[in-house]
Amino acid sequence: MKATEGPEVVLNTTKLQEQDREQFMDKTSGQEMEVIEQQPFLEWLAEKYKDFGATLEFVSDRSSEGNQFVKGFGGIGGILRYKVNFEQLQDVDSEDE
Repeated sequence: MKATEGPEVVLNTTKLQEQDREQFMDKTSGQEMEVIEQQPFLEWLAEKYKDFGATLEFVSDRSSEGNQFVKGFGGIGGILRYKVNFEQLQDVDSEDE
């Protein structure tokens, strides 16, 4: 007989959460799920950031600004930027006048 496979489950865990083996149990069968791949989050980001059209920059915590950034965002931060059409904004401002 061939065993049927369920859907793939992706877990993003901390080291502390990994110690709780209950997370790795299949709720329906009660069996422990097989770990197919385990990868640090920073490594995953370094490999996948281009897939999302992003740029990756590392900020050192050795400067006061970098230390504040790292502590403020818990070690990971992001800045979202969108292209802005300033000519279109200027047209809207001139219509208001």
